[in-house]
Amino acid sequence: KQWYQRRVAITAGGAFCDTIGWVQDEFIGIVESLIIAKNAAAVFDILEGEIYTPLMEWSCKCATDVMSSWMSCKAGIGEAKIWDLIRMSGMMDPKAAYLGGEDFKVFWENIIVNEIPWASMNTLLERMMSNLCQKSEDQDKCYGYFYKTVTKLFDWYMNSVSKKEAPAKVQGYPGHCSKFNLTHMTDNPTFTGIKDALVSKFCVEECSDLYQDVLLGCCTASMIQDEELERSLVEIAESLTSLYTKIYPEEEESTTGILEEYFGYAQDAMEMLRNPTCEDSTVEYELRACGEESSEGNTCVQLQSAMMAIKQQMESQCGEITDPCANLEGVKKQKCKRKEKNENKDGDNGGNGKSGGGGGRGGGGGQGGGGG
Repeated sequence: KQWYQRRVAITAGGAFCDTIGWVQDEFIGIVESLIIAKNAAAVFDILEGEIYTPLMEWSCKCATDVMSSWMSCKAGIGEAKIWDLIRMSGMMDPKAAYLGGEDFKVFWENIIVNEIPWASMNTLLERMMSNLCQKSEDQDKCYGYFYKTVTKLFDWYMNSVSKKEAPAKVQGYPGHCSKFNLTHMTDNPTFTGIKDALVSKFCVEECSDLYQDVLLGCCTASMIQDEELERSLVEIAESLTSLYTKIYPEEEESTTGILEEYFGYAQDAMEMLRNPTCEDSTVEYELRACGEESSEGNTCVQLQSAMMAIKQQMESQCGEITDPCANLEGVKKQKCKRKEKNENKDGDNGGNGKSGGGGGRGGGGGQGGGGG
């Protein structure tokens, strides 16, 4: 157990130092590059190359591993040092009314471990990574497709607010295809008004190929047709709303009303996206999911090793038998086995061995039975 605690401390400390080093060496340089960027396109390129793409590459390999480890470790959150920091910071009122007289740490530990819908969040993360990390039609990853979509939408927005006339052609399509009437979004905007304006624009035949490529590619289709992802989102929203109203019961009516309103909007939008039809024109859109066979899966070997140490630490605290050498190979495994054997021998001789006493691995029959 002590060996694991040391390893976990080293891993966590190393990650923290790596973060500080990255801020010192990399982040400041990125900020400087953003400041001197000449236009929006240059800013988007810097953000994509220096932050977004590396982050998504890491997420595709490691995000689900991190969540899996957290799911195994969250029961031990009560032993974390963060509670001392919160208490010393004075950020939270330890005698707040919502606690109902319950100890601050006990209340929030229960919230974190038992009330937050981690299972649904885990499902959401798995589905998001599966969709974002698969290949699109052009063999780019879907997270790249969505980044291009965002940059394109920004260009369209800037074109729409510009007072200049739209050019005759933009990337081979009529200029008016990338210029939208935004009055619905500025003068008392309503969901229905915005939706009607977008539907009307989407049903212009000469623009439909552009919208199909930029907005309704296979990556988008995969997302909006993923019912498990949608279900997990709904479960998370409902659970967090219930949790919020539990803490602040006086806001239950208004919070529930807002949730129902936006759920209605979301359901309406999803139905429209899943079945995009134009009643007054011949425009049709194809929603064909990419498929998940090209997803990279989870191959975060280094992080997985570190997270496994944390998981094994938690399991050992719960009394389960774990092998600290299970994930090692070759010379490292031999050294680990030798160290484990020596520790067991020292423990037996000293009266605190793992084979002695009620808490030891072998029950009460060892030489150190009196002290186990």
